[in-house]
This record gives sequence, structure tokens and C-alpha cells, in this order.
Amino acid sequence: MKTALGRVLGLGSAKSGTDEFVKDRIRSVFLLALTPYMVGVGVWLAGRPYADVVTGLSSPFVSLPLGLFIIMGILHMRLGMQTIIEDYIHGAGWKFALTILNTAFCVGLGVATLFAVLRLALGLAPTV
Repeated sequence: MKTALGRVLGLGSAKSGTDEFVKDRIRSVFLLALTPYMVGVGVWLAGRPYADVVTGLSSPFVSLPLGLFIIMGILHMRLGMQTIIEDYIHGAGWKFALTILNTAFCVGLGVATLFAVLRLALGLAPTV
């Protein structure tokens, strides 16, 4: 049901709320499953020599879940910040600028961290 003003202005459902809600919950479940594993890896590698850490992180049993954890975490972060920007920033210019900055930050963070994981996985990490 729409009000007369809503019909005139064309305001209404964007037809994507449920889809985004479901995707967000799926990402949350993946993160919920991966977080204890990543914490366990961190505890396992804590205090070990650099060479052991590089060897441990280069294992496909660690690098693949780590890459998935990074991707899911950054997507989850971006959409969370996007929701905050949409809900609490009311100026159109600020909203647009912060949305661009949010996306650019998340893309940059994702590229940098996945590049580091890829270097570790391929054995290209610097030696000390």
C-alpha cells in the first residue's frame, strides 16, 4: 500500500532488501564458521619463528580458508558500513563521498591482504 505522495514521487521498495538480507546472513554464517579456525591458526602460530609462520601460512589448509575469511570479512564490513552511511548520513554529497570512500577502502584493503596471502601461498614471502 502506497500513499498518494509516494505514488507520485515513485518512492517505494527497491526490490533488493530481502536479497541483501539473505546474502548478509550467509556471509555471517561463513564468518561464524571460519572465525574459530582462524583464531586457532593464530594461536597455533603465535610465538613461532618467522620461517615456521611462513610455512604454516603457505599451507593450502590455511591459505585458502584465510583468503575466504578475508573476502567474506571485507564484504561484510563494506555492507555494514554502507548501511550505517545510508541510515545516518543525510546530506546527498556526503553520502555519495562516503560511499565511494568506503568502497575504495574495502577494495584497497582486500587487494593488499589477498596479495599478501597469495605471496605466502606461492612461497614468495621475503626471508629474514
